Amino acid sequence: MHKNWQIFSQPRVYIYILTGTIIILLTFFTQNNALEIAISGVASVFIGIGVNNFSAIETHERDQRKLNAALYHTAGLIKGIDLKLARMRAEFNHEELLKFGHEFEELEFLVELAMRHLTKDES
Repeated sequence: MHKNWQIFSQPRVYIYILTGTIIILLTFFTQNNALEIAISGVASVFIGIGVNNFSAIETHERDQRKLNAALYHTAGLIKGIDLKLARMRAEFNHEELLKFGHEFEELEFLVELAMRHLTKDES
């Protein structure tokens, strides 16, 4: 409920809804049915814009939360890969390290690069 009120209190939401509500109140001051319908139509446009802006903000915030969760899980996965590489490097003997050392360095560099990109995007 608190989140909805924060979204509603943004100017691009409440100004349109308030304007539509004020316009619809003008229907009380007229006796002409056609004019009432026209006023209601104009009011519904403003209220519709406000509701659409509300939905757009809410959807953007939900998408941002999903993206942040995905980034968090991806960072954890990359850290796990880095730990696995370190364990494998520690278990290799000297000859194997001479043979595969360059590949380990490449993989460790790629892991470090991916982590830099993730942390750069988070900040």
